[in-house]
Amino acid sequence: MFNYTADATATATFQLSPVLSSRTSAGAQYLKDVLDRNGASGEDLAPGSTTISSGVIPNSRDTTDITKTVGAYVEQQFGYKDRLFVTGGLRVDDNSAFGVDFQAVYYPKLSVSYVISEEPYFPKWSWINSVRLRGAIGASGVQPATTDALRFFEPRRTSVDNADTPGIIFSALGNPNLATEVSYLNGRVVPRGTAGSVRLDVVEGPLTAPTAIFDLKTGSATLTPARVQQIQQHIPGGATVPVLEIR
Repeated sequence: MFNYTADATATATFQLSPVLSSRTSAGAQYLKDVLDRNGASGEDLAPGSTTISSGVIPNSRDTTDITKTVGAYVEQQFGYKDRLFVTGGLRVDDNSAFGVDFQAVYYPKLSVSYVISEEPYFPKWSWINSVRLRGAIGASGVQPATTDALRFFEPRRTSVDNADTPGIIFSALGNPNLATEVSYLNGRVVPRGTAGSVRLDVVEGPLTAPTAIFDLKTGSATLTPARVQQIQQHIPGGATVPVLEIR
């Protein structure tokens, strides 16, 4: 397994007035993960044998998995009297797992930070050095698996006229429109973060007429009936569309 990372950042700071400051940051990132694996095994070894080649039934496997991500961001922060800070930013990512008809995904953010302990009216206690109030809102996403957007074939051994013959079958149909998580509100696809919307991890079928919904869970979290009802309330097809848990 190999991991390659490249980062570039730049920051410019300005004092716009005696009480107002500005900081502008921009950057780019490139990530590449490569997994190459080969393996072989043998079954029904002769007594005393310790090599793979001595097995009656040989098996071999190989795996190649390459993921690339290119991202860029810009962030702007304004500070007032070094105690009130307002920050806005936008990140854009493109991933090799996205479908060919999907170009990039955008993640906005906005935060406010207020060092209230710097105000003259704030009580001065020896056991508190600083008090900061902070609030933030933004968006994030999870990229699809490496080959989810691809039409995939799997080799199989078949029997024709009592003889083993190589063949292939569909193992995945692929989706050229595959993107990151999608949000729904009242049966319509809406922008990420829309108030009252429900955000889904994996949608099977067309976004306007899904055939199944998959909800990703980790750790001890499980798919609850309330979550299923919430999802079906906002997706096209409603209760007729199954909602399944994946891990």
